[in-house]
Amino acid sequence: MRLGEEILSRLEGAEDTQLFPSGMAAIAAVFRTVRNGGSVIVQSGIYWGTTKWIRDFCSRRDITLHEVDASDIAALQAVCMNHDAQLLFVETPSNPWLKTVDIAAAKTCAESCGAILVVDSTAATPLLTRPLALGADIVMHSATKVINGHSDVLGGVLSTRARDAVWEAICMDRNEAGAVMGPFEAWLLVRSMRTLPLRVEKMCANAMRIAEFLSAHPAVDDVFYPGLPSHEG
Repeated sequence: MRLGEEILSRLEGAEDTQLFPSGMAAIAAVFRTVRNGGSVIVQSGIYWGTTKWIRDFCSRRDITLHEVDASDIAALQAVCMNHDAQLLFVETPSNPWLKTVDIAAAKTCAESCGAILVVDSTAATPLLTRPLALGADIVMHSATKVINGHSDVLGGVLSTRARDAVWEAICMDRNEAGAVMGPFEAWLLVRSMRTLPLRVEKMCANAMRIAEFLSAHPAVDDVFYPGLPSHEG
């Protein structure tokens, strides 16, 4: 497992990385660092599984949840200026709408309300976006998706810019709650990462070709793909 964590740390430019048995397990470990009665800011319109779990978790723990379209930096600034928060969570590009977030600007917003910035970068992978280099404190991936790419592994990833108190709490929670990836799954993930650059390159080329075809099709009104010049992100 440690080999996979070291590879992902190098890809992300991270101080440390922890592997989890699923992407949701990784997200849960982050949010369990928020104190009871605290406050978090979460991007709206992201993966529904994430949204539902966060809403339920915040309700159980009496945590105030502010949802905002983080692709609209002005809206994000307004929420951050009016609320203190421990955590700002964004997903870029988002699932399923492929909205993009200005990570550097989101970091400035997070600092204004005392929050750490956590970025779900599952769709981009470390090959297309390195959130830590843009100011994020923690980057998260569902390794089940592109990082694995073979549909035979469930996995989650958290990588950190610094080994601070929040990170130590996440590591302790993972180990004591047993949210660790199994050795065979870790081996499969390392196997998959050997072809990650080739797969991402081909996926991007194929996606662009499809997006350009649909953009020119008379039966299609809009195409939401960040690679197109027409995309707002």
